[in-house]
Amino acid sequence: MKNILTINRSLIIITIVIGLISSALNVYAGTTLLKFFVKSQKELLWVFALVLCAWTLAIFSTFVYERLKNKSLSKSRINIKNQLTIDIYRNNYVDFSSKDTGFYISKYTNDVSQMIESGISQVFDLFLNGATVLFTIIVMYYYHKIIAFTAIILFFIVYFGSKIFNKSLKMRMKEFSNQNSIYQQKIVELINGFLLFKNYDQGKEFVGAQEYASDHLEESFLNYSNFRVLSSSWISWVNLLSQLILLFISALMAVRGEISYGVLIVISNIGGMFFSALIGTINSVIEINISHVYFESLTNNRLEENFADYIDFKKLQMESISYSYSDSPLLENINICINACDKVGLKGESGSGKSTLLKIILGLQNDFEGSYILNGERLNPKDTLIMFENSSYVGQNTYLFNESLLDNIVKFAPSDLESQEIEEVLEKLNMYDFVTSLDNGLNTEIKENGKNISGGQTQKIALARAILSGRKILIIDEATSALDEYNKNIVEDYLLNLKDKTIIFVSHKFSDKTIKSFDKIIEL
Repeated sequence: MKNILTINRSLIIITIVIGLISSALNVYAGTTLLKFFVKSQKELLWVFALVLCAWTLAIFSTFVYERLKNKSLSKSRINIKNQLTIDIYRNNYVDFSSKDTGFYISKYTNDVSQMIESGISQVFDLFLNGATVLFTIIVMYYYHKIIAFTAIILFFIVYFGSKIFNKSLKMRMKEFSNQNSIYQQKIVELINGFLLFKNYDQGKEFVGAQEYASDHLEESFLNYSNFRVLSSSWISWVNLLSQLILLFISALMAVRGEISYGVLIVISNIGGMFFSALIGTINSVIEINISHVYFESLTNNRLEENFADYIDFKKLQMESISYSYSDSPLLENINICINACDKVGLKGESGSGKSTLLKIILGLQNDFEGSYILNGERLNPKDTLIMFENSSYVGQNTYLFNESLLDNIVKFAPSDLESQEIEEVLEKLNMYDFVTSLDNGLNTEIKENGKNISGGQTQKIALARAILSGRKILIIDEATSALDEYNKNIVEDYLLNLKDKTIIFVSHKFSDKTIKSFDKIIEL
């Protein structure tokens, strides 16, 4: 939390200062009328004007404070999401893929909301309520120091009495957060399976799957909420008892003549403000403590630009590569040699380990046994990601940006890319008819993840993007699976005749013509 607050420290400091002024004005305005004993109509009008002025300033300062607070929270929300995105981006492939989609959705929705509402927002409330507690104690001291000291003692009694439940509340909130992540994933799975449920007319199962996941989430939420009610009730009772003690002592002093009954009225009024702010302070402390469940996973990492170590690829040797999954051997003693500009086919049935081998080649999977030698240098498995950073990877499932067709194609291309290079690639991939059929041609906007174009054209766009990226190594992982036979032959023939590219082509089956174009075949 400290790191997020530091980013906008100037705005936050100004907001807190305005909050302190607002608190002081509200306390002053709340006691102004009680200071005066009006003896004439003129004095009454003067006091009325003074009270009106005090409350106007108090309300205006609160208005300014709330506006600044909202702005601070908005900026903090953006900063939290940015930091969360950086943390996700800095994950390695294994760590990233170990979490499901629901986990990340929950991070951006529930976790961010809790960080703001239970964390950042409560910091402002803590200062505001804490200041009110302080100012009301000062007012009490002004009237009688015994009353002020009594209020201070009661403050510590109520505050430390509330800490009994903190640890248990934090534990229950953590459990609720975990259940929320699980629920988010179940919903993602449910939406992804919509067509299957619809196809077999399984409406009851569709609704039941959500209900089952929701029941577990609500059980966890109910457990947390009920304990929170118990905590709040305890704090309220201790607070009520403390108010009665303060009022009793003040009344006793009035009976004894140590203070006037007018002062007793002031203490009664100011005591209400004191204990209200005290409860607010305690609740803020509890909320901030709970928010640590969410903030503890947020780092202070920064995004490193141009992190990739670009190389002049000459040769990759992999010797005696072995990999086991759940203690079951998947790859055993695999030996590979790939030279610059080689066209390599990686072939195998489903479950043969070709996807795993490809991840090892790219450095995405580094928990393997064997030797990885790049350009004559034997690399530590943790350093093999350099291969991925120097490759353009095109998979079966392609990500497209909600931008124009042209922007999608040249997204990662060098700045000096010429238009004839784009035209040549589009022609070789047999995309001209598709482009001309669009009302706005290359300026046509691609909808979310390519919803307005076919799967085959989506794959062609991804291939064009990879070719124009300028990288010399292309990894084609089942990236022509959505093409018809005619287009598939055209695309594969073009790719395998790119003289300046090293290509690793992955498929469970190659045509006889394609096989003849490879320099080597790796079959699993």
